[in-house]
Amino acid sequence: FKDLTEYARKFKREASIHLEMKFPASYPMEPPFIRVLRPKFKFLTGHVTIGGSICMELLTRSGWMPTNDIEGILVQVRSEIMSDANTRLELSNDKCYDETEARSSFERLVQKYGWNEPESGKSKGKKS
Repeated sequence: FKDLTEYARKFKREASIHLEMKFPASYPMEPPFIRVLRPKFKFLTGHVTIGGSICMELLTRSGWMPTNDIEGILVQVRSEIMSDANTRLELSNDKCYDETEARSSFERLVQKYGWNEPESGKSKGKKS
């Protein structure tokens, strides 16, 4: 999309979206945690939360299936990001998203939509 080309030109980087996937010890029974490292997305665009986590029920216990494979997950993440016609990047800086904020944003999203939170995404000290 146009903003990605502009981002690459402005910050002298490849026109790409850098993701990080972290797998819990219980994978494939629990979903991986996926977040964008950079570039930052404008608020409420691209199915990316304000903290950089990916907004997809697939990545929660309620949407996850142990038969999901990595390639299929990445295809779906790409599709979600690119399917939003209003996807825009934050072109004012080149800072990476913070993992703590990404996890916090994901937890808020799970609560907002009533999705079951993956064990690996729970805050420490939270009682079941």
